[in-house]
Amino acid sequence: MKANQIHPNARTTPKTREEIQRTPPEVSTRQLARYYHHNRKTIKRWRESPTTADKSSAPKRHNFRRYTLEDEEKIIALKRQTNLFLDDLCDEIKKRYGILMSRAQVSRLLSKHQLTICSQPKTKKETKKFAPTPLGYIHIDTSYLIKLNGVYWKMLVAIERNSRWCHLKIVPRKTAVEAADFLREVATIAPFGIHTALTDNGTEFTLRCLWRKWNKTHPFDAVCAQLGIKHKLTQPCHPWTNGMVERHNRRIKTDTLYSKRYNSFEEMKYDLYSFRNSYNLTSRRLLKGLSPLQSVIRLQRRET
Repeated sequence: MKANQIHPNARTTPKTREEIQRTPPEVSTRQLARYYHHNRKTIKRWRESPTTADKSSAPKRHNFRRYTLEDEEKIIALKRQTNLFLDDLCDEIKKRYGILMSRAQVSRLLSKHQLTICSQPKTKKETKKFAPTPLGYIHIDTSYLIKLNGVYWKMLVAIERNSRWCHLKIVPRKTAVEAADFLREVATIAPFGIHTALTDNGTEFTLRCLWRKWNKTHPFDAVCAQLGIKHKLTQPCHPWTNGMVERHNRRIKTDTLYSKRYNSFEEMKYDLYSFRNSYNLTSRRLLKGLSPLQSVIRLQRRET
């Protein structure tokens, strides 16, 4: 900003500033602020200022310079030797070599040589497939629905690993008794024998994750022992282990709850059970054009 130029938002003039600076120290800042109708901070600032001109409002420019090929080799060697973070590396470059470079310059230089996390080539994680198991391996999980008729309804879902045959049940509470009854119902309705049930570590399925150790048998485990079913649990905080039924829960909600509005529990119940029946009878690309029920028949013939 030029010497005679005043900032557009300035509340004082050079003449007023000069008068403030010539005021004897006996006059207090409060008296001057009351006299000139300004803030005390403004009066104090111009009293201590050596000039009456406004400071430039242009952005401050640092004396960053373009690095040479030798500078580039030094910086890359320092990064590979120390493996410092970006801010620490900038300070070390200035301290060791006297090179003044901006943070962005150093970042671009490291990206050029692929020495940053973002510049490194991303490797795709290998998707693990399920181990081959005979027909009868089911995944079970619970899911929350909506509140109707004063009750926040829940849903128990089971899906078979190989054939994708599914079954669901709407329950008012997520309890161990409801989960045990659901497993007994699945074992009765399923057109195949169940040998393994995979669940998460919810209290409706197991007592493993409770802080208090119980000596009694969980109702779900009791039903598994009665029916000769092996109960397997996922590792805590690893929901993707039971991802097949988790994904099926989302599919059920996408086709029913997220696309329609229900005014009563009977409407929601009819829609969910209709989806279950149509799903088991509809051909799936994953099953090579077969429906889940047809896949069950094919697997049973193959095993016999």
